[in-house]
Amino acid sequence: MGIYRVSFLVILISTCVVIFVLSSTNLSSSSWNTFSDPISEGLEEIAELWVQKENLLASNFVLTDPTKQAESPKSTVRVNKPPRAPETPVPVLFRKDFKKLPRFDFEDIYNQDAPRRQTTCAQSLQNSEDKDFKKNFLPNIRLFMDKMNMSEWNRLSHFNNPFGFMQVKYDEVMPTVKLIPKPKEPLLLPRTGSDGCLRCAVVGTSGILYGSKLGKEIDAHDFVFRMNGAVIKGFEEDVGNKTSVYVHTAHSITTSPLVFRKYGYTTAPKDEALDILWWTIQ
Repeated sequence: MGIYRVSFLVILISTCVVIFVLSSTNLSSSSWNTFSDPISEGLEEIAELWVQKENLLASNFVLTDPTKQAESPKSTVRVNKPPRAPETPVPVLFRKDFKKLPRFDFEDIYNQDAPRRQTTCAQSLQNSEDKDFKKNFLPNIRLFMDKMNMSEWNRLSHFNNPFGFMQVKYDEVMPTVKLIPKPKEPLLLPRTGSDGCLRCAVVGTSGILYGSKLGKEIDAHDFVFRMNGAVIKGFEEDVGNKTSVYVHTAHSITTSPLVFRKYGYTTAPKDEALDILWWTIQ
């Protein structure tokens, strides 16, 4: 009986295999197409989604490209930064507001001019080897003011006259500043035909030149600086009469005519050679 059962199982399995093989080989093309259609449709949908995604990325790139923004103005939104508020003058500071001398972290900040040209003069302040002088000398500091922005005004408003505009209102000073003509050069230039070196004389108001008879020697310099109560008339033999640069402060320009009236001083020098009217500030 066992042999018959084994033989029956072998025959049954063989028959099933043959039927399966025959069914596979005879499967019609229409049946395969029916089976494959859902797969094809799924692949096509995936491909279409990828194409849409690429187009979306490309359109986003075009929107952020400044060269393409003009082509699609409706698709872009321009965000403008709020306008910067204009700087205004700081409130007027008064000396009485400080119980002791104030110190500011911007005291040693100065406007700079272009670097000075190197000189070969035998005696030159610029080339001085004195250590103390070199430590305190600023060769490129701006000497002449022909305009002033609000930031510079606010900085100088922290310093008392003659170094700044403490206790002074902005509207009282700026109209005068605007009248100052812009200098042709930020530096004093040698005279035509000279050896390239500048020789300057500075005449103060202490009176030590009285009786010196140095007037002609003073006038022989390229530039003559006079300051405050520049008494000249009647003392030309001692102090000369040439004035290239007149230096004054807001205080001295008004008090000098009163203090030096007895010496004949009534107003600032009016020499034809006067190049600069210099109001000293820091």
